Amino acid sequence: MVIGILASCQSKNDSTEKVILLSDMEIIGKYEISGFNSGVSIDLQKNGEFIFENQHWGCTGGGHVQRIRGEFAVNESKLILKPISLIDIEYMGFDTKNFQIDSVKYHSSDSTYIKKEYQIVKWDSLRYLLSEEYYSNWGYEDDENDFEAFADYYNSGYEPKSSGLYFTKRKRGYSPKSKFDKSTIPLKYRNRFLEKPIIAEIIEVKEDEKSEKETKERRLYKLNKGRKHGVMEKMDFYGDDGCCTIRITKVEEEVSFGNIYLCFDYQAECGKGERVTTYLEREKGKIENAR
Repeated sequence: MVIGILASCQSKNDSTEKVILLSDMEIIGKYEISGFNSGVSIDLQKNGEFIFENQHWGCTGGGHVQRIRGEFAVNESKLILKPISLIDIEYMGFDTKNFQIDSVKYHSSDSTYIKKEYQIVKWDSLRYLLSEEYYSNWGYEDDENDFEAFADYYNSGYEPKSSGLYFTKRKRGYSPKSKFDKSTIPLKYRNRFLEKPIIAEIIEVKEDEKSEKETKERRLYKLNKGRKHGVMEKMDFYGDDGCCTIRITKVEEEVSFGNIYLCFDYQAECGKGERVTTYLEREKGKIENAR
């Protein structure tokens, strides 16, 4: 059986629709997210059933596995999960035979909630399941959805060799032969995928207002690139040390503003007059074809 996936694409002068055909075997398989002592996966099986598994393991032993089973459906480019049952397994130590198990009918709550609608995105043999929900696959609300996170990894140069906190099915060491086709994703996200890196300069640094949740002072960074240069809210800019990562929070026509959201203890590393770029130069080397 062949599933037709319909996606819209738009050129400068007209708008057309593009159909991508995916066979069942291209969709079937395990999509994974890896973390430190943790992992989340969706296993799409040939019989139309899925297994969602969330694992957390302690450094001193013990761990928790949540396994949700159900059925899935594919409607054009959309994947829809229909949870049915829930299994919780609590491991008591290093001995994996020492555990407690609880099996119940699936019920949605803060601890069992999963995203149920995804778009299937193709990049040669790579497959991604991306959601527009602002909810982390680790089980908490997030200010960035999967499409925005995917764009950040693409712009930084991490993708396609490694992925962020969104579901990916890949073969180890595989690299696509073709350029990523932006017409396979929703129109509103396409401008987030840059054709060339954006290089900016920090032209002002000042203390920013601190929220009730924050315990440390935050600095507001003003960059000399804005909307006319392709900058968008939630884009990431990296300093030469790779630790000064500025998340854009406000964009004007000629300039933009943002805060450091990684490595808070090293804010002094990012100062006025320094260069930042959407491409993670420390990891990938010299920028080519930069704006």
